[in-house]
Amino acid sequence: MNYIKELNAFYDWLETNELSPSAINLWYALLHINNKAGWCHSFCVAESVLHVKTGLSDRTIRKARAELKEKNRIDFCSRKGGRAPVYTITSFFPAEKSIAARAGENAAAKPQPPASAALPPLPNLVQSFAANFHYQPSTNQIQLLSSYIDQDGMDEELVIWAMNDTGQRGKHFEYFRTMLNRLSVKRIHTVKEAISAREEYKKRIEQSRNKGNVRPFRKNMSASPVPEWVGDHQHSMTSFSSSNEGENKQWLDEILEGL
Repeated sequence: MNYIKELNAFYDWLETNELSPSAINLWYALLHINNKAGWCHSFCVAESVLHVKTGLSDRTIRKARAELKEKNRIDFCSRKGGRAPVYTITSFFPAEKSIAARAGENAAAKPQPPASAALPPLPNLVQSFAANFHYQPSTNQIQLLSSYIDQDGMDEELVIWAMNDTGQRGKHFEYFRTMLNRLSVKRIHTVKEAISAREEYKKRIEQSRNKGNVRPFRKNMSASPVPEWVGDHQHSMTSFSSSNEGENKQWLDEILEGL
């Protein structure tokens, strides 16, 4: 199974098939778990683990998995004695799945590529995106999230941290993307580094204010308020325009504080 291809196919499938948010959430979690298990045909997962990964109650998990089974997206078998159920994900590419299964018979004799070679966006990234921006990410947005991890070397936790910070400020995806661009330019890859950079910025601003050296803001800013020292970067930057000087200054201050 191919993580990105399955995700894209799932999005396409949702265009013509109804599925509850809880069932979508559970499908993401199961796909991620199967990926970590090396794409086994069947795998066991305790409800307590699914509760942590999805934030759903045990009752909602059972209802969601029944819905997924009815829609032929998964199959599962409950077991007695408190043992974890056995799950099987129905691939959107069954032919490729059978090929992968045959290849797996000789996998032990072949060198395996590093797990980080094609790191996909994890389900909790998608869940955090939906929670902060109140809609499901598009395929392009999923690929963008993945590129910050694959190409820029950011920790997944840092991407989620920036997403949560954006949501708490009531901002939109463009703000979040600008923040990640700034983090990338600064070679910041972890939450600890981001928090340290933010604190250092606050200290510089406070020192500047104490010395009376706060730079005046240009009036009637019509270009992007992203500072010049952001530099050129592989990810596209979204421009913002406003004739309100106060709004521009507040937006820039928040971006800087969001380092």
